[in-house]
Amino acid sequence: MTTQATPSDWRRELESLPRTWPKPLKDQVADPVARTAVRRAYEAGAPVTEICRRTGRSPDAVRLMLSLEGVLRAPGARGYRTRLPPGYRSWAAYVRAVVHRRLADGTYRAEWPLPPHRTLAGELGVGPEVVYKVVRQLRDEGRLRREGRRLVVTGANPPSPSPHAQPRGRSPPTTGRVPPNRHTHVRGCPALIFPSDALNTDHRKPVTRFAVLDETRRHPDLAEQISAILHTVAPIVTETTGLTVPPDVRFRLITPKQWRTAFRYNAGRILTRDIADLEMTPKEITQMRRVLKIGGIVPVVIWPLIAGVTMEATDGQTETVIAPRTLQHSGYDTSPQCLAQIVAHELVHHAQLAARTDAWEETLFPDRRGRDRLAGPTVLEGHATWADHKITAHLYGTPVNAAQHAKRSRRFRLHAAIARLTRLSLPLSHYEQGFRLIARAVDANGTDMVNQVWTDASLLPTTEEITDPDTWARRLAAAPAQQN
Repeated sequence: MTTQATPSDWRRELESLPRTWPKPLKDQVADPVARTAVRRAYEAGAPVTEICRRTGRSPDAVRLMLSLEGVLRAPGARGYRTRLPPGYRSWAAYVRAVVHRRLADGTYRAEWPLPPHRTLAGELGVGPEVVYKVVRQLRDEGRLRREGRRLVVTGANPPSPSPHAQPRGRSPPTTGRVPPNRHTHVRGCPALIFPSDALNTDHRKPVTRFAVLDETRRHPDLAEQISAILHTVAPIVTETTGLTVPPDVRFRLITPKQWRTAFRYNAGRILTRDIADLEMTPKEITQMRRVLKIGGIVPVVIWPLIAGVTMEATDGQTETVIAPRTLQHSGYDTSPQCLAQIVAHELVHHAQLAARTDAWEETLFPDRRGRDRLAGPTVLEGHATWADHKITAHLYGTPVNAAQHAKRSRRFRLHAAIARLTRLSLPLSHYEQGFRLIARAVDANGTDMVNQVWTDASLLPTTEEITDPDTWARRLAAAPAQQN
């Protein structure tokens, strides 16, 4: 049985070590006495920076000594985590045991949301892909269920509350960072939050709350304009597409730098989910991380071209990020018709994500998931484009054509030419093909038949069906008979 060193002990041991060390790293960590002193200091709570200061060694040398002593283990280039606790065969088994224990003791109560994956991963010292894998297993077992983009605990009735429990009628507390929602604002950022139907007297009808966060603090008029458009187009979206708008819709107005950061985070999130779901070798994972790092130049080129992007945020909620400077370069800020088209387009994406649940996810490896490479983007963007044409025709009498209403800036035209030459963005032909594909399928079968694609990935079109919409429409029409 080892005894933990007191502060005076480990300080004395570190100060007794020689202050001059060999320059090679392998020679710095070769002394077993020094390794033992560093390990005892770290186990006593001394941070790595203080150990480096007292011993005169580099952080890399201290971390390497701790890993050689079995205290730290290096999972990759992003840092170090504690070694696997005894009694568990893998990190997934450890995370699973922790979540099961918290479900049993009432830490995660029934009908309450599970903390975000990255929050739980940071708390337990594991990678997000491990949490993704464990959560997917628990969801398959029925312990968790998906509500929109959040995971909610299912099972037996929650344990009886303690005398200090929160009163009824209040929202349950969440662990980790509290996301911006209808009760909280981003610090220093005004938020416009309205119910979609303030005079709704039918309590059976769900009320959608829209949160428009102006994080730039420079475009309050634009935030009010987007809020008004959301209220106007929300019922038309449901009427046109047959999809239900989720109960919470969030739009963020951010700077171009924040937009690029969000774009890169979304790509990393998709890769993390692929790692959790697919059997990938460490070499493949390293190669894909390297590709994403090199691909960080993509948002630098395309940010003036993409008016809005709808993605999953760090807190698990779906959000749309818009850079007002992009609207200026594209000419949308001076055209109410074009702005209405953009907002309607992104609101349709919110409804798509809510209907999709886990039937099929965005992926960097569509072939491994049995899907065509262009099937997902073509259906998503084609459906949203078809819907925004219908919505703008309902509002203005004719579909809005951005080329006619918007005046592009010189920077927009320059970035568009670079993206065209380098093929860094989705070609316009995919939007046009997707529009024709969805329009033909809706005309032949109706929206209810087309909406089956959100819950059944096998109904996604193939490359041949994308170029021949009639073939896909016939397969959709035969899908119910095949299922029965």
